[in-house]
Amino acid sequence: MYKIAIQLDDFSILNPKADTTLAISHILNGRGHKVFYYHPRTLSLQHGSLYAYGCECILDFKANTHEEIFQITSRYHLELGEVDLILVRQDPPFDMKYLTSLYLLETINNKVMILNKPSGIREVVEKIFPVYFQEFLPKMVITGELQVAKNFAEQYSNVVIKSLYGHAGKDVKKISMHDPSWLQQVDDYLKSYNYIILQEYLSEVENNGDKRVLLVNGEIMAAFQRLPKQGDFRANMAAGGSAIATELTPREIEICQTIAPFLKEKGIFLAGIDLLNEKLIEVNVTSPTGVKAASEIYNKDFALSIVKELENSIANVK
Repeated sequence: MYKIAIQLDDFSILNPKADTTLAISHILNGRGHKVFYYHPRTLSLQHGSLYAYGCECILDFKANTHEEIFQITSRYHLELGEVDLILVRQDPPFDMKYLTSLYLLETINNKVMILNKPSGIREVVEKIFPVYFQEFLPKMVITGELQVAKNFAEQYSNVVIKSLYGHAGKDVKKISMHDPSWLQQVDDYLKSYNYIILQEYLSEVENNGDKRVLLVNGEIMAAFQRLPKQGDFRANMAAGGSAIATELTPREIEICQTIAPFLKEKGIFLAGIDLLNEKLIEVNVTSPTGVKAASEIYNKDFALSIVKELENSIANVK
């Protein structure tokens, strides 16, 4: 039995039907591990030791429903350097609050295993990291300069604009060059976010959606296709998309197998790779999701597979 701490958002905002963290937590409880939950805002660094205030609780499902029961058994301050594993599972935005929690965790990185590794999360910036693999990318530009954005957009009939540090399909918009206000829209994004991404619009997403591939410890664990809801082009499940079974093409497998060693080297245990029309769109490392969706599609408990890999990782350093 191991003692595991999970850095996560408030339980009240997590969706038991879809949340990967809850799926993993449920398995950890069932396998007898002692799990401590805390919000990153409770971190405190004192005399070289890192503490968090949180709770132990029992997670269980109500009979015949997907509703999670949270039964808190105790609340206390815990010295995080004393646990066997810390899981970083809070959602973006990837802002200074998020970065500060990573900086604090790095002060005990030599005492305890932390997954995903804080330095890895910092280095694998989800929408920037793909640029190191140019051969797999759609046409795109990252810029804070309006003229550069204008020059890029004018090459296409439609482009997708994104904030650089957004998540879950938020602040992602399709812009048509036939819209007289398109340049003003780009300017508004720049004023709001300082840096933006513009990508060529791949119309295949409307009918075929995109694919989410889950990598665990450098290996492909599962993949599924995400379909956008009617009237939208965003396939993110948080934006109303749905998930169905899929098979990866040889090109998609090549993309994942090329990226995987780099992620593993940086301590990224769980990653979500987003592919569209056999092109690399995003590499999710802050709080990758999709485990419950994959489990339901393929009738296999992938959360159990993840927990077993975690157990092996802890055992290998003991």
